[in-house]
Amino acid sequence: CYYSFYVSCALALAYCGYPPESDLYVKADAVTMRLGEYFQIQDDVLDAFAPPEVLGKIGTDIEDAKCSWLVCKALELVTPEQKEVLV
Repeated sequence: CYYSFYVSCALALAYCGYPPESDLYVKADAVTMRLGEYFQIQDDVLDAFAPPEVLGKIGTDIEDAKCSWLVCKALELVTPEQKEVLV
């Protein structure tokens, strides 16, 4: 998400002549990191639940044991016994 969101904004700020010390870079970082996080959450949810004809592929993040947002949230909520099954 850093390269997809923040760098684009930082390049635009630089192109428009804002110096690197400008607080706009800090603000852009805060906003774009949040956007990147939301994008990743949406991507993980779609991977798990969207039909292949909507997603354009068969989602396999969970089967591939990727550390998706869904797994991270589940680990926050499960009992120790359930955690053993997840990990």
